[in-house]
Amino acid sequence: MMNMFKFNKFNKSNMFKSNNCCKNGINNHSNIFKLILIPFSSNKKFSKLNKSFEDTSSSTNKINLSEKTQSKKSKFNDHYPVMYKNIIELIKNKYDVRKYNSKHPMIIGDLTLGCGNHTETILETFPNTKVIGVDLDESMAKYSNRKLKEYVDNNRLSIITANYDSIREIFIDEHFTSESENRKFDFILVDLGFNSKQLEDHIGISYQFPDDDLDMRYCKIDDQFPKASEVLNNSTELELLEIIHKYGEEKYTETLVKNILKFRESKKFIKVKDLISIIDYTFQDKNINKFNTYARIFQALRITVNNEFINLQSFLGGVSGNMEDEGLLSVISFHSLEDKIVKYFFQQFEKNKLGTQVNRHALKADTDEINENSRSKSALLRSFKFKVVE
Repeated sequence: MMNMFKFNKFNKSNMFKSNNCCKNGINNHSNIFKLILIPFSSNKKFSKLNKSFEDTSSSTNKINLSEKTQSKKSKFNDHYPVMYKNIIELIKNKYDVRKYNSKHPMIIGDLTLGCGNHTETILETFPNTKVIGVDLDESMAKYSNRKLKEYVDNNRLSIITANYDSIREIFIDEHFTSESENRKFDFILVDLGFNSKQLEDHIGISYQFPDDDLDMRYCKIDDQFPKASEVLNNSTELELLEIIHKYGEEKYTETLVKNILKFRESKKFIKVKDLISIIDYTFQDKNINKFNTYARIFQALRITVNNEFINLQSFLGGVSGNMEDEGLLSVISFHSLEDKIVKYFFQQFEKNKLGTQVNRHALKADTDEINENSRSKSALLRSFKFKVVE
């Protein structure tokens, strides 16, 4: 498979080289597009335009859960685990005390661990469970390891730093020695959103922090992934059009890209505020919600920098071989294209008689959750139950 990025200036041709942090298992899935970064070279001045930039920069059913689970809002100080009640209900429907016990626990993979709140809720609710937590962001893995130390010490939780698409490289018996070498997952959760705690790391993923470096990388080992600023500074016009239109679903992509190209002829993108100034300048005469526009464009760059769609396709292409009979996979997405990818793969799983979709349509957070956590509004949950093919 071709790499999503081919670097001329930065000499990073082997972008998907596996290491302790950024493991990837990309094999035979088609690329969304190929992005070629070219060196910054122009020194032309557009002082009047730059001054203008600077001037303008100024439905699901309710779930009956235990009181213990219902009252968790006060505990979610660092990050609200989206649709956690739905996840608990899915596990509850599968959790059989006659099948799962201390000698044969339910094995769960929280492959986007983040702050660990989905995992903590699961471990508290279901005693005969063990979780392997995976996160690409090393700082988040360390944070959750400290926060959930009790479960780590009790051998109910093992945390690793890796990309969730490295599912083929996760062997359960290496984490829980009591398990046999052919043990597979009973339940896997992937939450494709970033978590609130990552805003505190100031990696440039939010327009709310204009003085942050425009970075957006979750993984920085060996500096092998490009920063968002490098994407903006070095991509061609066609590549920027592809990124912003496809991943940001932005109506006024062409105008925005032209202004990005003009800006960078005399300056380089370095800080979040540099991008905000271009967005403000582009949309100053348009009757739009500028915060929604910020969110879409920042999202497009974050998806590009972290190869999020390619990682998702790679993961879904390899997950079936890691599931127990009647193993359940749940994916929470926040972008229409993410959901389309998940929907497509689930349909293909079904056509190939690998199991059945739990729901024909994606589930959405209920009104109570949206009132507690507005970010849940765009969440879409799909689940698939695998069966072992004889």
